[in-house]
Amino acid sequence: MKKSKITWSGEHDDLGQKIPEIKSNVKKEKSAHTMTDKEVAQSVDLEVSDFSDDGADLDELRNIMEGND
Repeated sequence: MKKSKITWSGEHDDLGQKIPEIKSNVKKEKSAHTMTDKEVAQSVDLEVSDFSDDGADLDELRNIMEGND
């Protein structure tokens, strides 16, 4: 298990103590609407060529992935 990284923010609290800044190693999920066509297709083990040329079905998949079906 990876640990979070603790750095110092450069700020101090009321007692003059340094305030830590904790950065998590947990990756945030990308929104389907910010993913490339290739990333969306690969998320369901397909290739972009498996979808229609106009991209309508890729957009529909994005909406499904976001819960907006």
